[in-house]
Amino acid sequence: MQGKFFIDSNVCLYLFDKDRAKAAITEKLFVDGAVISTQVLAEVANVLVKKFLFSKKDAIETIRFLRNKVDVKPRYI
Repeated sequence: MQGKFFIDSNVCLYLFDKDRAKAAITEKLFVDGAVISTQVLAEVANVLVKKFLFSKKDAIETIRFLRNKVDVKPRYI
């Protein structure tokens, strides 16, 4: 993909889907040009803890991993 594109929290959460094919496709989106907002990171962390039952520590580590894969903006314009 060329140019910048925004990844929404729902797309981020596909990384943890039981359907490994869906997760594999999502992993390919985390390349140069991908942008997520700080709000998306917060939403993903919340769902990881509440729905996927991650510990807060594991959720934070996951958010750090995502943050290092993409360009993070305070908000997407």
